[in-house]
Amino acid sequence: MLSLLLLAIGLATVLVTVAAAASRPAPPLPSPVEAIPLAALGLQWRRLRDVNTRRGPRTLWAGEGDPVEYQCAWKVAREAMSAVGYSWSVLEGSVTGTGTLEPCCWEDASLGDGPILRALDQVSEALVENAASREREEDARRRSDELRAELDGSVRREALADLRTSLRDLAWAWPRRKRELAESLLREPEDYGGAPQARVAQLARELVHEVFYAIDTVRRRAASDPLHAWLERAESEEIRRLALVGVLHVTAQDEDCASVRNSRGWGRSHTHLGHVLAEEKSLNVIQASQALGALHRHRKQLPGWLQGKLFGEAA
Repeated sequence: MLSLLLLAIGLATVLVTVAAAASRPAPPLPSPVEAIPLAALGLQWRRLRDVNTRRGPRTLWAGEGDPVEYQCAWKVAREAMSAVGYSWSVLEGSVTGTGTLEPCCWEDASLGDGPILRALDQVSEALVENAASREREEDARRRSDELRAELDGSVRREALADLRTSLRDLAWAWPRRKRELAESLLREPEDYGGAPQARVAQLARELVHEVFYAIDTVRRRAASDPLHAWLERAESEEIRRLALVGVLHVTAQDEDCASVRNSRGWGRSHTHLGHVLAEEKSLNVIQASQALGALHRHRKQLPGWLQGKLFGEAA
């Protein structure tokens, strides 16, 4: 019986304690305890009461302490534990008294101590095997990651290189939050073999694609959506050439990409358009009409001669 086993362990502990303390003054007597604790499955077990159940008389024990090991044992050796009464119950009179499921044991005293001891041995073996299995799985995952890093390491490095290039050359096209996220990716620790982590490389590619798509959207709009107020003037080849000169001039002043209000460079409503047009070698009529509309809003930044040529206004 579990109770007899507890008693035997307790008596052995008392004898050892008495022998060790024989050469020193006796300490004060401790306050009475309700039961002798037995460590098993990571818990201390305390006898609550005897109960008559449908399966016969049982002694109810409460497991007290951190139930992490008990939970793990329950997952890997539930059948062996259930066979000797281990379970989960809402226990009245337990130390925690939380009203939630707690580890317990419904001991069948008529079976003696043997079944519980054998069950604990089975649980111990199952826990060892489970730990070994998890270690094998972790080793397999690690080898898989190493192999994957070797196979596609160059692809991942290319993704991060593209991200750095885009941040450097297309700074104007990166909104602040996207830029912060991109810069945090560049600080992420590397994977096996010195390659970027797969998730980092994937997200880097997605960000670069999103920025490229935004630029392409502006480029297509600039090429297909004329500003009719400036369309007739943009039909002049000389005006188109000078419009590109003006775009390059204002873009060169736009170092902050419209993030600071300083009367230099493009404003927020024109910064993407201005940078996109500045990448063109020449402007067609539609693009030039867009450029003239943007430049007219920023004409005070243009040299006097250029302002006069484009808009007929002296500086």
